[in-house]
Amino acid sequence: MSIGENIKHIRKEKGFTQKQLGELCKPKISESTIRKYELNILNPKIETIMKIADALHVEITDLMEFSAYVSEIKKESKKQTTFFDFLDSIGYQIHNISFDDKWGIHIKESGTDIYITSEEMDVLKHTTQENIDLRITKYINDGKHNS
Repeated sequence: MSIGENIKHIRKEKGFTQKQLGELCKPKISESTIRKYELNILNPKIETIMKIADALHVEITDLMEFSAYVSEIKKESKKQTTFFDFLDSIGYQIHNISFDDKWGIHIKESGTDIYITSEEMDVLKHTTQENIDLRITKYINDGKHNS
């Protein structure tokens, strides 16, 4: 969505009219200017976007077009952290080696370090999930683990 569409969506979600939103901004923004932003007739300057975000009590990225990307990055980051926490709980510490696009895996039990590519890390994540899903499905289907 465009900045204007985001402003309109969040404004309506918060229950404000265009006039009310304009009055909440410091300094005030006219109702007609808010309307022009929402219709994408005018593009607000970054300072204005900051004022509108403040008035709506949202992050500036919530109004900007890349907010969906930021949200997606946050979700993926959380998934990765959770996966790494899981690996840590079973004896593997993960370290990103940024200059070489590789991941270091420290095996706690043996003290061994190995290095894998990002592609290999993706395979590790997917196969781990697949193995867990297969095991859970087996438990569901065997009838012993119900109730």
